[in-house]
Amino acid sequence: MIEQGQYVRDRVSGFEGTVVGITTWLNGCRTVGIRPKVKEDGKMPEVAWIDEPQVESIDDQDRSFVAGSNDTGGENHPTPELRITPSRRM
Repeated sequence: MIEQGQYVRDRVSGFEGTVVGITTWLNGCRTVGIRPKVKEDGKMPEVAWIDEPQVESIDDQDRSFVAGSNDTGGENHPTPELRITPSRRM
C-alpha cells in the first residue's frame, strides 16, 4: 500500500514524485497525489492525482520524505471571532 512521503512512479506515464496526499472515494477507490520536484525555472509543479493501483513505490533513502511534526497547529490557535457590523448607508 502506498503511503504519504514515499517516492513513487506512475506505471503508465512514468511521472515521478513524492506522495503528498491520499484520498479514498465513496466506492473505495484510492487516489494518490504526487508532487514532482521543482522545475529548473523554479516554479512549483502542480500535484497529479493518480489511481493507487497504477502507482509503484520506487523509494530509496535519498528520495523518500519523512515528515516532521504531525502538529498542524489546529488546537494551538484561537478560534477566530465572527464580527458582523451593520452596513453603512450613504
